[in-house]
Amino acid sequence: MSDSTPGMPLVDDAQAGTGLTGKIFTVGTLRYTKAAIFVLFFFLMWNDLILMLMEQVQGLLPVIMKNNGLSNTEMSVLGTVLGPLTMWINPVVSTWSDRTRTRYGRRRPFLALATPPCAIFLALIPWSPDFFHAAQAVSWIHHLFLAHETLGFCVFLGVILLGFNAFNATLLAIFSYYYWDVVPEPVLSRFYALGKIISTLATVIWNYFLLRYAGHYMKELFAGVAVVFAVIYLLTVWRVKEGEYPSPPPRSATNPIVNFVKAVGGYFTDCFSQRRYLLVFGTLMLYQLGNAAGGFLILFYHSQMHMKFKTIGHILAIPPMVVAVAAYPIGSLLDRIGAVRSIPASMALWALSNLGAFFFLHNKTTMLIFLIAINIFIATYGIAIGVLTVEVYPKAKLGQFCSASALAQSVFCMILGPLAGVMLDKVHNYQYCFLWPAVIQGTSAIGFYLIYRAWKKGVYKDLPAATVLPESIAPEATP
Repeated sequence: MSDSTPGMPLVDDAQAGTGLTGKIFTVGTLRYTKAAIFVLFFFLMWNDLILMLMEQVQGLLPVIMKNNGLSNTEMSVLGTVLGPLTMWINPVVSTWSDRTRTRYGRRRPFLALATPPCAIFLALIPWSPDFFHAAQAVSWIHHLFLAHETLGFCVFLGVILLGFNAFNATLLAIFSYYYWDVVPEPVLSRFYALGKIISTLATVIWNYFLLRYAGHYMKELFAGVAVVFAVIYLLTVWRVKEGEYPSPPPRSATNPIVNFVKAVGGYFTDCFSQRRYLLVFGTLMLYQLGNAAGGFLILFYHSQMHMKFKTIGHILAIPPMVVAVAAYPIGSLLDRIGAVRSIPASMALWALSNLGAFFFLHNKTTMLIFLIAINIFIATYGIAIGVLTVEVYPKAKLGQFCSASALAQSVFCMILGPLAGVMLDKVHNYQYCFLWPAVIQGTSAIGFYLIYRAWKKGVYKDLPAATVLPESIAPEATP
């Protein structure tokens, strides 16, 4: 067995049993005392903080693109056109990591290798206009984009975003599975609740202290977040160890090409041939599409409400503080009443809050009221969805099914996501950014309710590993 996380002593199986026995928490071959759980949470919570800071700094992308002459439609297209180039990464690395067996674990090698290049590309994003202008000194580049400068900027920004998205997709996928591999299920909702508290703290830090500098120190903001991100991720991967895993199912052929063809066919057959999983995939596709207009909200506050970045930041800092207070009680409640049954209600209330913001958000006071409501229901959903994922997907191939869902979401949003930008160019009113999720995510609440009913009937009861497709589209990895 790989060595346990420092401060997390192991006990024998007879003492620990399965699940939670006394003060011993178990997940796979890992055993934690109550004190060790707090040590585990300490290291993993830092990643929620930096993940939120990365999300917040990426929220400045619309400002960069708008300042370089892009329309709302062009911004939406650029945000989705990269999908076909990176959407294959999640299925490959997810199923590859499911089959990986090294002395460092099956997730940590991927995280350690992807973090440095991801941080570099993140820091380079606001430099894309400078790179384009410098490249115009080359005659053929100058003539190529002479009549289409915005296209030239899009190309240079797109290349940087492609590199960032490729490595970020790896990290986002693998870190979720990393959580599930090292955090005991009986405390999973509370873990996500604590993560929500930490991530809201990061939002407060960003909005109250850092957003004010977006107008003049864009490059420094991206570079600072990139450095902190790299240090925290690498430290966590070093300190939080994985346990042992059972050997992956054997491959059916020795020829790697035959294996690959069978694995790809099996991957799609297994993931997309069962109605119970299609319902989950379809509902999550709707949810993700509902987020397509969210990136434009910074332009609503800054350009349409004519608020300074400092003022925006101060207002946006308050809802996360409310969430930080409410998150752990919400997580504890979800552990008791069940996260799966709570999602339909949280999504419906989230949609109603957005609908109210569309009609009645007109000043700083109403902005604060509606954003508090929206953030509370976002937090409830964010805590519950991690538990739902563990409950409905087969545990033997958790990475594979999560990657299939991400793949479906990427394709769906690539096709329909640009409609958010088209809508905003037609109506010339960024307040429609609230109507978009009210309609689409409100519809997804119906899907989540159907998932809950199926789950309650035992439709998603976990199957033995042998009845779940054993093949993977990833190469074998051994110690």
